[in-house]
Amino acid sequence: MAVNPSIQLGTSGNWAIKEDNLLAYKQLGNKFFDREFDFSRGTTATFVGRNGLIQESGLTSAELVTNGDFSQEGPELVTNGDFATDSDWSKGANWTISGGTANSDGVNATSNFSQVVTSFSGKTFLVEGSASNVSQGFAYISLGGTDLQIVVNSNGSFKHYVTISSGNSTLFISARNNFIGSIDNVSVKEVGQDWILGSGWSIGNNKAVYDGSSFSSLVQVIPNLIGKTLKLQFDIVDYTSGTIRIFPDTKESGSDIRYSNNGTYVEYYTAAQNQLNFQTQRLNGSITNISVKEVQLDVPRIDFTDDPTGHLLLEPQSTNILAYSQDFSQNYWGKQSATVTTSTITDPTGDQNSFKLVPNSGTGGNRSISNNFVGLSGLHTQSVFAKKGEYNYIALRTRNNPNVSVMFDLENGTFNVNQTSVAFVSAKIEDYGSGWYKCSITVDPSQMSSAGQIFTSFSVGITGNETNSFDGDGTSGVYIFGAQFEQKSYATSYIPTSGSAVTRNQELCNNSGTVNDFNSEEGVLYAEIAALANDGTWRVLGFSDGTTNNRVFIGYSSFNDIACRFEISPSVVYNFNFTADITINSKLALKYKENDFALWVNGVEVNSQSSGNTFPIGTLTQMQFTSATSSSPFYGKTKNLKVFKRALTDAELYLLTVTQYQSYQEMATALNYTL
Repeated sequence: MAVNPSIQLGTSGNWAIKEDNLLAYKQLGNKFFDREFDFSRGTTATFVGRNGLIQESGLTSAELVTNGDFSQEGPELVTNGDFATDSDWSKGANWTISGGTANSDGVNATSNFSQVVTSFSGKTFLVEGSASNVSQGFAYISLGGTDLQIVVNSNGSFKHYVTISSGNSTLFISARNNFIGSIDNVSVKEVGQDWILGSGWSIGNNKAVYDGSSFSSLVQVIPNLIGKTLKLQFDIVDYTSGTIRIFPDTKESGSDIRYSNNGTYVEYYTAAQNQLNFQTQRLNGSITNISVKEVQLDVPRIDFTDDPTGHLLLEPQSTNILAYSQDFSQNYWGKQSATVTTSTITDPTGDQNSFKLVPNSGTGGNRSISNNFVGLSGLHTQSVFAKKGEYNYIALRTRNNPNVSVMFDLENGTFNVNQTSVAFVSAKIEDYGSGWYKCSITVDPSQMSSAGQIFTSFSVGITGNETNSFDGDGTSGVYIFGAQFEQKSYATSYIPTSGSAVTRNQELCNNSGTVNDFNSEEGVLYAEIAALANDGTWRVLGFSDGTTNNRVFIGYSSFNDIACRFEISPSVVYNFNFTADITINSKLALKYKENDFALWVNGVEVNSQSSGNTFPIGTLTQMQFTSATSSSPFYGKTKNLKVFKRALTDAELYLLTVTQYQSYQEMATALNYTL
């Protein structure tokens, strides 16, 4: 096309993004100038990136915690710990070094074998070694005086962690009760670097362990943390009792959050101090895999779900009311004749956080995990990511008469409605690649026998009819990830949870451009868009004078209805509605010029009008993804948006909106070529 747009957003996969704004641009020659949109959401959100994986918006890659898995080990502090030479050790009367081991002959009842190592008060060390040829008595291995007392009275390896409370830096191997035996491969290394361990904390096997004794903190100092919005993630393992909490001063609200079960937990907060502080209340358990990353909340999403060039994704507010969207091992999820086991296959995020849903051995039906909800109002959608394992089917079900059941084929990407009722609204299956499908059903809780109560479940099937009873073997199943239950008529983007419901705020995108970017007398508004759902709501975008008095917009008005309007207060100059599947991407161009209005859709002029005035010079001032005010925000997928400062010709409008040429003749005709 010969004419450049005055404002452009997205085309051919080219998107301009910075930390807090989506950038439209104006092209002059080969140069581009920013035309910023004000973008707001106030929360993180997920989207599908160019790599086909679900990602989190605004999440930085820089890890702010060091040694969060407690695997870091310092340099070796023992010299000649393998006893390759007869040196570096102080030997008591009955100790010798020979054959690559330190040997006690049992002649003396007690005798010491020692080496001075570099150790530090308040730090934690890993002490390891092995024993062989033990036939009598025992050996004490100690570091830091009384801090570590390892009893060795049999053959085999030993491994212990110790936090040094004093400055004693001598490693002792003491023969007791006429010890006869050999010691080898003695090692002392610092562990738990970068962490401050309060009383009762220790390091062991790549985790921080607390002994349940009282109240104590696990702290890491992190510079320049105050004021940043952070994502904290950690695992609690080996839990038996007590509580661990994020220390109150780290929470923006000033209230602590407590954890009292095994699991992976995620919290978002604004830091009030330059440290990460976990405090125990008589916790018997461990913590590991601690991660802290900064997040930018108001970052737009360019989503590539089934879209190689991407689209701007704008969604309404929604809440995943499932407390645990990924950790199906929690007691929160009831199990009926089925178990869940952790999986090592790659999940839709590229990690390994999925679970395998396995029917118990023996004959039975409805092998499921479930949860019950009451007090629901409005349509609700239940969704989950699923992948076939040994079995090919998963059923999404609601129980509270009348029941609803839909069976999803995870091999062919299809579904069957096995049990329907007045409560059933719709079902959908979406291919997310690598064998993963997003399966969803929408139901009306008001139609249940106990209005507002729904018993949701996911169950395994081996045929297209989940009511069939079948023999399970206790190991075969299907894979599941990312469950969601939300008050919506369709499934929105995934909202992860890890202990409580999570809300993703609505997204608003407005106020791009100035009066210089618009021609109020003539022009074209072009949009390549698709609706999120055919839900009968007004969703529009366009440009205006900042009010609803003077505006040009394109959008959706009701079920399967594209709406285009040109308004000069107090009159609607041009108004046309076009029936189409609004969930499918369409190329729309609205031309306006005095006595010359037209709407082009996918290469076809669907309507024209030869009468009507346009705006006075300088009327139009801004571009918005709303109806000029905050009403009817455009929730949908935008692949491309252009504003032209002159009315394009029919040939130009055809080229702008055509999806593809159906023949060589069609292309030649459009371009005015002679064949």
